[in-house]
Amino acid sequence: MFAHIRDNHPLQFREIKEWGINKEFFVSITTDNATNMKKAFETSDTTTFPGQWFGCFGHNLNLAISKALKIQRVDTAVRSCRHLVQGFSRSWKRRRELRNTKEALNVPQRSLIHDVVTRWGSTQKMLQRFIEQQQAVCAVLATERGAWHLMPKDADIAVIEQVLQILQLSAFTDALASESRVSLSALRPVLSHIISDILEVKNEDSALTIDLKRVMKSDHESRYSVDAKKVMDLTSFVDPRFKGSFSDDLDATVNCCIEEASKLAEMTTLSEGAAQTERSSTTPPPPHTHTHTHPHPPLKNSSKAWPPCSTKSPPQGSREQRSRRVKAA
Repeated sequence: MFAHIRDNHPLQFREIKEWGINKEFFVSITTDNATNMKKAFETSDTTTFPGQWFGCFGHNLNLAISKALKIQRVDTAVRSCRHLVQGFSRSWKRRRELRNTKEALNVPQRSLIHDVVTRWGSTQKMLQRFIEQQQAVCAVLATERGAWHLMPKDADIAVIEQVLQILQLSAFTDALASESRVSLSALRPVLSHIISDILEVKNEDSALTIDLKRVMKSDHESRYSVDAKKVMDLTSFVDPRFKGSFSDDLDATVNCCIEEASKLAEMTTLSEGAAQTERSSTTPPPPHTHTHTHPHPPLKNSSKAWPPCSTKSPPQGSREQRSRRVKAA
């Protein structure tokens, strides 16, 4: 519905109004990061959209990880793993040998996974499944002449293991994905944990790990504006689970909370007054009854009144019957 550009915002709000939603009560709206969505909602003009636009957290996370996976060493390692999976998916003999080898080595009978390039979670699962079944895969390729080129190099395997240490972020997307509850108040704590803890550079990190963390952290921080961070501070502050634990400026957050509460009370009062006025104007008047002394009112613009009703009884019988009754009398 909101795939219009910013110039079509009256149409958008008319459709919102049909759902019984007042645009003045909007706090925020979440969409993907498509350009038309940004044009429609990411603007400082409050007449266009009075709330704060947020890009989808899962989409932002996918973009940050995808950017990290484009580092040359990482991209080479992921491509080699993908090439290996394709080599097994195209050969039923290799799949049969792999199944028998896993049974002999007591490896779980789970198939190799081919990833979807635009979904970082599928890439993580592909790499995890390869590391889990690396021994069985290596044994199968060793018995087939000319197939060893499918096996990733030791350097690629080391890169894959380092990447998997960072890509443990799927639990956060699951925590913030909900259709029955508001999850905006948890966004600030989750981002704080990802940026300050998971992506924080440590002394024992390798050069590749540092590069991965730096790229992901920089991309995450650029996805949220100053105004968006203020809204996140406010929502996490009013959430009793977090209160002011994740606010950068607690005093400013408290003052903002007081100001927004005053605005909400004022808008509620005005809304109730408008609703009362509308109910009063639409209430129908009480029915007016008229008393008529005659079943038929006189004609309009006529000075003659209706003749009085006759009380004489009509004659009984036909003319011959009446004449016979007269003769008999």
